[in-house]
Amino acid sequence: MNLLYYILLCFIHILALPLLCVLSLKEKYKRSIPFRFLIPKNRSKEYYDIWLHACSVGEVQSLQTLIDSIPQTQHIFLSVITQTGYKQAQTLYAKYENLSIDYLPFETFIPLFAPTCKKLFVFEAELWLMLFIHAKRKGATTKLINARISSRSAKRYQKLKWFYKHFFSFVDSVLSQSNEDTERLKLLGANNVKTIGNLKLLNPIKPKISYKKPQSLIIVAASTHANEEEFVLNAWKKVKIAWQNNTESHMHTSNDDLKNNKCNTHIYNVCKDLCLQQNESIHKDSKKSLLIVVPRHPERFYSVLQLCKRYGKTICLSELQNNSLLNLDAICADILLVDTIGSLIDFYAISDIVMLGGAFAKVGGHNPLEPATFHNVLISGTEIFNQKALFTYIQNYYLVDSSDSLEQLLYHYKQLMTASINKDLCSNMIKSILE
Repeated sequence: MNLLYYILLCFIHILALPLLCVLSLKEKYKRSIPFRFLIPKNRSKEYYDIWLHACSVGEVQSLQTLIDSIPQTQHIFLSVITQTGYKQAQTLYAKYENLSIDYLPFETFIPLFAPTCKKLFVFEAELWLMLFIHAKRKGATTKLINARISSRSAKRYQKLKWFYKHFFSFVDSVLSQSNEDTERLKLLGANNVKTIGNLKLLNPIKPKISYKKPQSLIIVAASTHANEEEFVLNAWKKVKIAWQNNTESHMHTSNDDLKNNKCNTHIYNVCKDLCLQQNESIHKDSKKSLLIVVPRHPERFYSVLQLCKRYGKTICLSELQNNSLLNLDAICADILLVDTIGSLIDFYAISDIVMLGGAFAKVGGHNPLEPATFHNVLISGTEIFNQKALFTYIQNYYLVDSSDSLEQLLYHYKQLMTASINKDLCSNMIKSILE
């Protein structure tokens, strides 16, 4: 089976070469595609104690505590897939003398160019068969860590259960994010599966720039995808007009309804465990507010800028001088577009309300731990199928699936409770991984 799989991959790889060459001309892929699919670096003579593989930015960041826990006498190889993941890895780990960073070659190249390792730790859902086969043939211990399979993906995986049963024969153990993930992985044929929680809980979340907390009401639309900006901007614009006119329009939900989760059938998990929480609500006046939009992908900055201009006076972060001394109260604009990379946590730290993207559209959601660290009101969409395990660690969050529901929450923000993280649910993660 392995030989047939490899031959099929080679055939697909050859057929895709013209398209890959064209895509490599795009800024988003100009480094990742050549180093993964065309001219990977030959590391076949290299040996590492631990090989870590992660996909992109979020996964790379989540490895920080694990990497810091590995003795400096051990040599580490960190492979990634995306350009943003590679850039983040360089930013975080280039100073580590015992760690090398590179792109993961496509599976057809792995037997020829991949290094040898004593232990292979693969992060989340990076299920590359040739990677595990190569490691096992070289005598490595293999682990799938922080493993997850969403309820949505599980149905798709089940259709190829015969393949994944074969795949997991090359995986010595699996450490999953939740009990639900554990059960789904077992159904696919995974062995030695243990629930340890999500590794992302262990990483310190700190802003790079400590902005002064504004007196204005700061609303952040974070990690938004295509069509999500318009969804958010429509709701925000209507609420802003209602705030200015001091009218509720159709947003007539009462404080008691919000607290009792009866405000709207399209609002979910409102004030989770409210009676048990001591979290505060926001008391700032809405008459002076600023919407900060942070698109997920840099290549969309210009199109999002044009969209934002249709909804209010917009200024870009890159246009402002002395960003480290930024005074948001002095900005004469309705919307601030963050058109730089790596600034999101800086704005989480001073935000009052966060509308977390990736779940208003069917993307799967994004990491809620980062905004919740700073005790703001956390609102997301219902399409959080990739992040459900992380949301179980959040106390007080709100999920909506309609613009009307988002409008109601924004209008009644003073009745909403701020989010926080329950870290007591997680322990002994690092020990379980390294043992």
